[in-house]
Amino acid sequence: KLIRLVGKAAADDLAALAVGEDARGIEMDREEKSISREFTFPEDVDDPAVIERALKELVDDVGASLRAERKYALLARLKLRWRGFKTITRQRPFEVPCRDDYSLRETALALFREQKLVKPVRLIGFGVSKLTDRADAVEQMSLFETKKESHVRKEALSEAVDAIRRKFGADKVSLVK
Repeated sequence: KLIRLVGKAAADDLAALAVGEDARGIEMDREEKSISREFTFPEDVDDPAVIERALKELVDDVGASLRAERKYALLARLKLRWRGFKTITRQRPFEVPCRDDYSLRETALALFREQKLVKPVRLIGFGVSKLTDRADAVEQMSLFETKKESHVRKEALSEAVDAIRRKFGADKVSLVK
C-alpha cells in the first residue's frame, strides 16, 4: 500500500526509519537560543529568603554558562511554579547586553520581588534569551561613562569568580549581593 501511495524509494526509506535505521548524519553544532536553569524544591517553600538563595545559585550558573559560551543576553526570564503545576513567567530586557553576575542577579531579584507569593513555591527557574556575540549590540553612544564600561568591570570580576570556582570549588567564593 505504501509503495502505491509514495513510490518504492520513499516507501523503502519510511520502512527503514520505522525500524530505527537512519543513515542521515547527526548535527551536533547548533546555536543556543537561550540558557536557563531550574530547581525543584523537595517540598513547597514559602520563605522568600530560601527561594532567593536558590535563585541566586541559578543566576550564577546561567552567568557562568553565558561567559563560557562567550554570549551576551538581551532578555531575562523568571519562572515560578506552585503545587498543581500552576506556573508563571516574567521577563525583562536588559538595558545593555550583559553576562555579568551582578546585572543578572539584580534583574532576577527584581523580577522575583515584584511577585506576590500567594502560595508556597515548588519550582524556580531563571533564564536568558536573545543571545548575541556582541556586547554593544544595542547600546546608544554616550558622552559620559557608559553603562557598558560598568558592565565590562562587572564582567571581568564575574570571570575571575568563575576561575576561582573552577580551581578551588564552587563553594569557595560567592557574590555578597
